[in-house]
Amino acid sequence: MSSNQDQRERAEARFKEHLTAQRWQDSVAVLVQTYGDEVLKFLHGFLRDAENAEEVFAQLCLKLCEDIEQFRGECSGRTWFYYKARFMALDWRRASERRREQALVTEDWSRMSQLVAQVRSRTRPYMRTEVKDRFAALRRHLDAEERTLLIFYKYQAMSSQEVAEAMSSPQDPWTPQRVRKRWQRLKAKIAQLAAREGLLNQD
Repeated sequence: MSSNQDQRERAEARFKEHLTAQRWQDSVAVLVQTYGDEVLKFLHGFLRDAENAEEVFAQLCLKLCEDIEQFRGECSGRTWFYYKARFMALDWRRASERRREQALVTEDWSRMSQLVAQVRSRTRPYMRTEVKDRFAALRRHLDAEERTLLIFYKYQAMSSQEVAEAMSSPQDPWTPQRVRKRWQRLKAKIAQLAAREGLLNQD
């Protein structure tokens, strides 16, 4: 078992323990501490704007605090975090004009604010390196759904089942089979883009 997988399993166990004891904010804190870095990186890739990504991440953490009591355990805490992140990012993109960050002065936010600040400080150096990735330009040719699938399936190494759970909505349910089929089409599209840009013969 990889160290990352072992860490996730321990985190999921703590998450469920807090849920069972109805220690709601402790359960959210486990999610933010364990998965916050990778979720913020996902938001950077999805929104392609550092400031917007950080604002959405802050709103997302508060949303987790608000919704945690309704979590029923149909998926892992990690998948639920990504599910919430994806739909909050979609809502942000659909807004007719840029939203202003709300004055998050609730008790929930006062507890989460330090965790959010820690995640931001850890992620910013990574993003400065990430923009140098020679394939970053290719992602600009992908639509929002394709970028999400790429990040979930490739960079976050989520299973087909986890991706399906994170991508699904009541109006548009996903299955693992649909994920795999869309991934095959996406790989072909990326290969075509890479060939066009002359990247396939690079290390």
